Amino acid sequence: MRVKGFREAIFDGKLETIRHLAEKRPRLLHQSIDADGNTALGLAILLSDVDTVKELLDLGADPNLANGFDHNHPLVILAKIRQEEGDPRQQLADILLEAGSDPNCIVRYQADNLNRLDATQTPSFCETPFLCAVRYSNEIFVKKLCAKGADIELANEETGMTALMLASSMGYNNIVNILLDAGADPNQVDYQGNAALHHATSGYGENIECIKTLISRGANINISNEIGFTPLMLAKENWNDAVVKLLTSNSSSEPQSNSLPPPPVYDKIDPINDEKMISFI
Repeated sequence: MRVKGFREAIFDGKLETIRHLAEKRPRLLHQSIDADGNTALGLAILLSDVDTVKELLDLGADPNLANGFDHNHPLVILAKIRQEEGDPRQQLADILLEAGSDPNCIVRYQADNLNRLDATQTPSFCETPFLCAVRYSNEIFVKKLCAKGADIELANEETGMTALMLASSMGYNNIVNILLDAGADPNQVDYQGNAALHHATSGYGENIECIKTLISRGANINISNEIGFTPLMLAKENWNDAVVKLLTSNSSSEPQSNSLPPPPVYDKIDPINDEKMISFI
């Protein structure tokens, strides 16, 4: 009954009731309180209730405790909520970060919690809340985390993919620019030797603008991955004529290491000249 009452108090924003129940039973702040596994803090973030979030943190809620079902970290929950300039929910990021919520911690979270029949069939990602904000194209939140000192080069520990690579692969040109402005290295590579330009060339959707941005900001067009493929070679393999044309126009030639060597040249033998003839016995 206390869990139900605590949950209802959070839904209703009844701060006095929340305070009374939490002080009487502190573990309510650290356990799942609904069928989706949300903690009290996670639920308050989903409800975008600034006052309740503040109250829960003051009472001792852990700003880095993920929920019990999707394993969504508090900042991951916020990263999935798209925001516009002037959105009051932007305060939540400042509140969580000031309370010690870590944008660089590695968490494995599920992609969503909507219309799910089997949780094992829901895609999951092992990455930081910062990478999650990039994945969900949350430009406002990405800017906020950059300004608050998030590690922009911290890669997915399973793939080596950085935030810039992820944004490039998904065609998020605005975020690509945000990351480059923050100092992201356009030539850093993942565990397979792929740079951001490789990911943009073989990524999703229309990535022409991302490719243009990367080239203009110092990306190496001729960089090769571990199997020797350049971005241009990937574009040709994917039959992406527009990208091939763009990359070709910005590169005088492909590196020789990725080209076939010229055929050998042999001296011509004059059959009339006995000195040039070779006989075999």
